[in-house]
Amino acid sequence: MKSHSSPVYEERIEQYLHQPSSPKAIAKKKAKMLTTTAASTTTSDVEKAAMHECYCRLQKLVPWLHTDASMSEVELLQHVIEYIQQLQETLASTEEQEDISSDSEAMTSSYSAGESDDDVSH
Repeated sequence: MKSHSSPVYEERIEQYLHQPSSPKAIAKKKAKMLTTTAASTTTSDVEKAAMHECYCRLQKLVPWLHTDASMSEVELLQHVIEYIQQLQETLASTEEQEDISSDSEAMTSSYSAGESDDDVSH
C-alpha cells in the first residue's frame, strides 16, 4: 500500500481520527480510510493498465510502427493521427477516381447508344 507523506495529508488523517469518538469508532474510521486508499490505488492501477493496453493496440494498427519501438504516448498518438489522415486522403482519392470512372463509362455508353441510333437510321 502506498504511503502518503504529505504533511497536509497526515494532518487531515490525525484530525479525522481524533475527533471525539470511541476507540471502536476510531478503529472503524481508520479501517475505512485504509480500504478507500487501497481501493483508489487499485482502481488507478487498473485504469493505467487498461490505457497501456489501448496504446499497445493502437501501436499495432499503424503499419510502419515497430511494436518493439519505445515511444511516448504523445508520439504514438501523433503517428496514429498521421495514419488516419493518410487513410482519409487515400479514401477520398479512390472515391474521386471511381466518380471519374463512372462518369467516363456513362459518357461511353451514351456515345455508343448514339452511334447505334445513327447506324439504324441509314
